[in-house]
Amino acid sequence: MVISIVLFLSVSFLSSLAQKSAQSITEEVPYDVTVFVTSSATADEKHDFYTAVSRLDDVNRSVIVQDVPADVVLEKDRIPANIQAILDSTGISPEDGGYRTYFTIESIDDAALARYALENGIDVALLKDTANPGGILINTVTTQENGRFQFSKLLNVKAGETLKLTLASVGDELPPSTTLTIAALADKMPLGNTAIFEPMRATLVVSEDVFTSLLANQPQEVFVSGVNQFIQSSNPSRLVESIQEYQKGTSIGYVSIYDVAAAQKDSRQV
Repeated sequence: MVISIVLFLSVSFLSSLAQKSAQSITEEVPYDVTVFVTSSATADEKHDFYTAVSRLDDVNRSVIVQDVPADVVLEKDRIPANIQAILDSTGISPEDGGYRTYFTIESIDDAALARYALENGIDVALLKDTANPGGILINTVTTQENGRFQFSKLLNVKAGETLKLTLASVGDELPPSTTLTIAALADKMPLGNTAIFEPMRATLVVSEDVFTSLLANQPQEVFVSGVNQFIQSSNPSRLVESIQEYQKGTSIGYVSIYDVAAAQKDSRQV
């Protein structure tokens, strides 16, 4: 009887801990500083600038990101039952025998990719293979069900399976589908945070090599974001000053630098 009570209390404690952990994730911002080169510099100049910033003092972790949207209708059996229940409750119905799922194909820089591949137990060389393009699928999300936050599996998929995605084009004509392999499944994003569930939105992290190859093989123009840098810092305010000082000695005309940590601190004091 005593053992049963102890086990019950232990399970209850762990359940409560998981609930608080999942809930806290919905309230956190995983980076302290964002950097966006807004001047008309060349792609190489921008890349060199971001790379140099990532090596400044007070940078704990940096990810240089560019992405392109894509979508596919996934069969119902590839969507977990609890996710389907959430979709039903929000009025999202299946179409063509499945659920339309919107992917963000997210390119990250080589340094971030090497770290991320190591964290997820995959050979980084596989992620740079443009002949067999693939990426890491973020497959754990935070959901809210019955008033409780919890960690959920986003898709019923395994490493090695493929996704036949259609990239979002600028024109009216749809481009041909692009096949990408799920090289690995990840619980966390490249900055170490857990993704928050958004109805049928998923992220596939790829290398810069694969990203460039995907765009080059499209017969028409597709929507591509600008290049952004997200930084976790031990001293965000000092880092912002360092970035501004470094910029003065470069050819980069204008950079948008946002101190997220300072903004959060100000909002808490209001």
